[in-house]
Amino acid sequence: MSRATFLAATVRVVACPARSMPAPMAIIAADEAARAGITADEIMTGTTRHIARARQDAMRRIREGLGYSLPRIGRFFGRDHSTVVHGLRASAARAGEFSE
Repeated sequence: MSRATFLAATVRVVACPARSMPAPMAIIAADEAARAGITADEIMTGTTRHIARARQDAMRRIREGLGYSLPRIGRFFGRDHSTVVHGLRASAARAGEFSE
């Protein structure tokens, strides 16, 4: 099962306790995909700038809203934790909230 298929299935079974753990991340990712005008599959696998920015914004919402660890977010998106760090910083910078 691909990540995109899993994402779509997870969004449909949000109420199912056995699969509820990844559901919040899937919902946020699907919401960011819709905002960007792309599919759930594209946000998980796409590499264009437009798609990467949507994924970075989803990573930031997951981190800030759910408090999940960087490795956990990275596993969900099929990325390394250092990619998540970059995504969080890039998303915050676009929002004008980044300070180091």
